[in-house]
Amino acid sequence: VTVTNTQSLGSASHRADWSQIPTGTLPIVLDDSGRVAGFTMPENLKDTWTEQLHNRLNLPATRVRIPANSLVNSSGNPAQGNVNVSISAIDVFTPGGMPGNDVARTNEGQTGTMRSYGAISIEVFDNDQSYNLNPEGKLRADIEMPIPQWRQDMQEEFPRSVPLLFYDEETGVWKQEGNAVLNDSLMVYTAQLSHFSSVNMDIIKSEPSTTAIFTYKQNCASIGADPLNPDQIELPFKVELVIRDETELGQPIYVRNRTVGVAPNCPGVVDNPCHLSSDVDGFGNPIYTYAMALNRLPLGSPAALTVFDGDVTKGVFVFKTSATEAHEEITEGLGAVPTCDEMRNHGTGPPVEVPWTLDPKELLFTTTPDDFIAAICWDGTNYYLSLATRLLGFDAFDVDGLGNNLLVTVSAVSGVGTDLCVPPASFTLNNTNVELISNTVTDDTPGANATEWRIQVYRILVPADFCASAPTSDATFTFDFTYDGTNYMPSATLADCVF
Repeated sequence: VTVTNTQSLGSASHRADWSQIPTGTLPIVLDDSGRVAGFTMPENLKDTWTEQLHNRLNLPATRVRIPANSLVNSSGNPAQGNVNVSISAIDVFTPGGMPGNDVARTNEGQTGTMRSYGAISIEVFDNDQSYNLNPEGKLRADIEMPIPQWRQDMQEEFPRSVPLLFYDEETGVWKQEGNAVLNDSLMVYTAQLSHFSSVNMDIIKSEPSTTAIFTYKQNCASIGADPLNPDQIELPFKVELVIRDETELGQPIYVRNRTVGVAPNCPGVVDNPCHLSSDVDGFGNPIYTYAMALNRLPLGSPAALTVFDGDVTKGVFVFKTSATEAHEEITEGLGAVPTCDEMRNHGTGPPVEVPWTLDPKELLFTTTPDDFIAAICWDGTNYYLSLATRLLGFDAFDVDGLGNNLLVTVSAVSGVGTDLCVPPASFTLNNTNVELISNTVTDDTPGANATEWRIQVYRILVPADFCASAPTSDATFTFDFTYDGTNYMPSATLADCVF
């Protein structure tokens, strides 16, 4: 029996509607503290995002040979006459495609996280009952699972053998039963099956892992997101995490999908999801800040988090995971995830004994199509200003069609309200004090409309009187400028540069 449904639908990011949320097409770079550091990416972050986003992936055309007189029903009676055999490739990139939560146990009982080389599901049945291989006999079914083409494109070397895993529906954990062996001339893994279920060929990672914490705001004036506050997201929402593991041979990419729940009527005191704090907006409507955690992540590796309202892309955030071990679910057991109390106490108040040291990353959403989006970071010597806009034909070196450069007035305020630029500093974007280090004008995101993002990243050479020479980490900068007759005032919190 051979799998014939070998065309993957692709990741949720690949299949999403990118046209309705303008900033959904713009990857937002988060520094190690979770602040927005820019809108262009280092190559390893960019590769992680584009590798999965732009590819529809072929699944392995797995073949299973079932020996004669090997099938019995649940009572041990042999099959009589014809039976139906259903064999299906599992799409590891589709939300809910892979059973379980990527947790597996080795023959020695060690718990780890799976990195799949291919998975299938096998069922044998007739109109009345299901069948499996006879556990009393010694007949085994042979399986040949080709290494998926997407994996071959990313990886040059492959292990000589990998664990052969079966999914235990009672425990929700994949369990190793033997190994599969590589046939490198055919680029397939071969093994013998003692029974049928969901079958997976993986490596199992049990090395130290890390956790990322994300915070986001919700206005609860009505059901769903408030239309007057477009930088909020409607609960529940979905996320897709794409990771390239730099600690693993060949840096395999793997994908996690999950749904973030909703607190009923956003009461703010119910930890579903985790409630951090409460506030009110300018209209007096309550705003609640929530947090979610993604764990079992490889250390120091590039990642891209895509957030969806339904099937519509809300935003893309790229970052590197922490190089510090943090809340290792794969080594501490199946339940070791950050609790809501730990998230609330992290970074504030009295010291709390928790086995992770990560700073939360805030998910910010901006949807106004014609505004500029700004980010500013500090590398210890220079400021870097990032400006992104959907204004067609934007040219900072020709703001009025007469060849005049963009004049930017900068004000900055520390977290305690101290003015850092007195009087506000001004500079003109020109070739002497500002270096254009990126100018991206093509939007090739799947589903994007004809309107282009023009992402220009300017390296601002800091003059002697430009605000503070050693800025405070909590400073918020506001950039005041006029372009094509319209005044804009985008603002951004200072971040550490990650270019």
